[in-house]
Amino acid sequence: MLWLYQRQQSERTGLGIREWSCAKCGAHHKRDMNAAMNILALGHQRLAEGISVL
Repeated sequence: MLWLYQRQQSERTGLGIREWSCAKCGAHHKRDMNAAMNILALGHQRLAEGISVL
């Protein structure tokens, strides 16, 4: 899937594009939703490890 990410990165012109669909597989991506899931996962990881410094 790295090729898909690299291809999409080269086709996007900025952060103004909030959603897009992959022309090859048809998957629909939402930038804000993906960012929120990444932040949530990191928060869960930090809680599981114990937060030493905020």
